[in-house]
Amino acid sequence: MAAWMLSLSEDEALVRTALKKMPVAEVPELLNELQRGLYRSGDHLPKYLRCLAILLEVKFTYLSVSPLLCSHSGN
Repeated sequence: MAAWMLSLSEDEALVRTALKKMPVAEVPELLNELQRGLYRSGDHLPKYLRCLAILLEVKFTYLSVSPLLCSHSGN
């Protein structure tokens, strides 16, 4: 899933639209894939960061109330 998103990353509007339409059930998986991608070295880091920033912006409300993330923050 992250590979597909990274292939679109040159067109920010397309990435934003794709993420807005993404079912919220798939957001944690994509978030984990992007996070793992940040730990690898290479010239792909700006693409991962751009996709991650858009994901956080577009799905912020879901992520802020997600039980998965709330359990990690101590709530």
